[in-house]
Amino acid sequence: MKTMVKNYSRLALFGLVATVGATTANAACTYTITNNWGAGYTAAIRITNDTNARVNGWQVSWSYAKNTVTNAWNAQLSGNYTATNLGWNGGLNPGQSAEFGFQAVTNGGTVETPALSGSLCAATASSVNTVSSRSVASSIVSRSIVSSSIVSSNPVTSSRSASSIIRSSSSVNSVAPIANNIAALATATTSYVSPWETLAAVNDNSIPANSNDKSQGAYGNWNNPNSIQWVQYDWPQTYSLTNTQIYWFDDNGGVLTPTRAYIEYWTGSNWVSIGDVPLAKNAFNNLPLNSVVTNRLRVSMLNATESTGILEWRVAGVPVGQPPQSSSAKSSSSSSRSSVASSSGNSSTGNCTGPLAGTRGSNPILPNIFTADPASFVHNCTFYITAGRDEGTNGFLLRSWYVLSSTDMVNWTDHGAPVMSLSTFTWADANAWAGQMIERGGKFYWYVPVNKRGGGMAIGVAVGDSPLGPFRDAIGAPLVDDTIEMNAFNYTDAGQTVYTIDPTVFVDDNGQAYLTYGGFWRMVTVALNDNMTSIKGNWIERTPRDFFEAPYLTKRNGTYYMVYAAGANPATIDYATSTNPTGPWTYRGRILEKLPALAGQDAPTSHPAITEYAGQWYLVYHISNGKGGGTYRRQVAIEKLFFNSDGTIKPITPSTGLSF
Repeated sequence: MKTMVKNYSRLALFGLVATVGATTANAACTYTITNNWGAGYTAAIRITNDTNARVNGWQVSWSYAKNTVTNAWNAQLSGNYTATNLGWNGGLNPGQSAEFGFQAVTNGGTVETPALSGSLCAATASSVNTVSSRSVASSIVSRSIVSSSIVSSNPVTSSRSASSIIRSSSSVNSVAPIANNIAALATATTSYVSPWETLAAVNDNSIPANSNDKSQGAYGNWNNPNSIQWVQYDWPQTYSLTNTQIYWFDDNGGVLTPTRAYIEYWTGSNWVSIGDVPLAKNAFNNLPLNSVVTNRLRVSMLNATESTGILEWRVAGVPVGQPPQSSSAKSSSSSSRSSVASSSGNSSTGNCTGPLAGTRGSNPILPNIFTADPASFVHNCTFYITAGRDEGTNGFLLRSWYVLSSTDMVNWTDHGAPVMSLSTFTWADANAWAGQMIERGGKFYWYVPVNKRGGGMAIGVAVGDSPLGPFRDAIGAPLVDDTIEMNAFNYTDAGQTVYTIDPTVFVDDNGQAYLTYGGFWRMVTVALNDNMTSIKGNWIERTPRDFFEAPYLTKRNGTYYMVYAAGANPATIDYATSTNPTGPWTYRGRILEKLPALAGQDAPTSHPAITEYAGQWYLVYHISNGKGGGTYRRQVAIEKLFFNSDGTIKPITPSTGLSF
């Protein structure tokens, strides 16, 4: 699939308001289809002020014959359609840019290229450029909503050929590229990557032609000026490292060569600096590593005025043994976890660096976005939360799912546009309700309840190669619906079935996976095959005491914990335990009391998940009494969770945020 990029030069795209005298502010603009899946797509529009006059405020208008915009970000959308800047991106100094994006559906038609109008940016459109799906034009920019500094993780596991990809050369590199490049054997993670860029570019073994050569993609962290961002390599074994080389990404705009960059290696307990990386453009920059022995390497970079990026990061070294382990890796639940533990949300995360002492978070964790029905898991030392996007005011309206993440439990990243929407499932038409993501075998499976076309709730499963997608329908049909359950239990009427919502998925130590779901005081568990997309064995209906909805299954010290919303709305969060993942369940008590609603609001819902990270367990849930919130505009919150010596859970009082 190709990604289409249409460049405009002073096209009639935006109307900008200039505030410096009567100067007319012109601009260079881009319009981009960033993803196209047939039935829908995402697009981005960028405006660059290329004059010497500051502008405050912009608008762009367009219309479609059949396409419909379902949601937008980084702009206020009205009518059919006019986008207006938000408070933070309306002012553009000379040379600065702003971008907004949106998701649209084709409604049975094709992806349309609309006529765009505005009082400025007017000129003749340039030719249409086509780039590979790995590389969107370097002029495209965006912004993720974060509570503080952006700290997230975006894992990419590399299994590439050792041969180099030669980009068409137009410059001479001052340093010969490392030949025995072990970077391709590492898993790359990062503090932040722009949604239109790709972390996979850093260790794809390619040789750039220059610092703006994106023919094989690029890593960039746009909209983080004067901010330290990092990329990290993790190897499955220890290496003695001789030297490293970095080819910086510089698009002569919002992503520039760093003003400082340095390399650190992991000792097993802490990061130690090796030295600064040279900062030359259009060349591999070499730094000797002096035969340090490690299984983790990190480059941190900063530009004082703009953001930073990497086209290629190479490392030379030879294997010497097993990876160093953290001396603090002593979580009692970790010792018995198998390689699939992180899939279940109760991962072996003792090797992860915990939150910094003295730091403090906030509840809700992201106050500027309304997300609900959270589930959580840990992957590559990043705490991920999946949640539905609340869009309603007088009733539930959820059409997409978001992913939130943190590596320090204080600073949280909303990964921009919806990571998955209802359009992923062609057989669904409404209700992007409470789901759960799980990793197995390098794939990420997302189990979600949706309304089927023709009526009735069902559970679908999507699959992707990263927690951030893209995701596709794994089977092209429901995994569970009324008909499937009727056949399993020999029911004669759909009214006999359990409400097909709120799936939770758990992989046990022996590799057996289980799906549990239910609502309205009934719960069902069934085993899954190893492919994670088909049913295995008997269906078992065993419902814990006071269960209402929102089950979440996990395991600690050989005991299975079922956490759930109890009673009815407004629900409490209760839990039960068992020696078997299918029950029977012994009621153990209450974790969280009923949560308050805002004045005049309906009774709030509740939805829990519990997950261990760096030796500490956490309860993730949603609230409906946050600023600007309500019963149908909920927000994710998180609390520390503690166990008594007998394995029971201590009750939790909601807080204003985590403290460390």
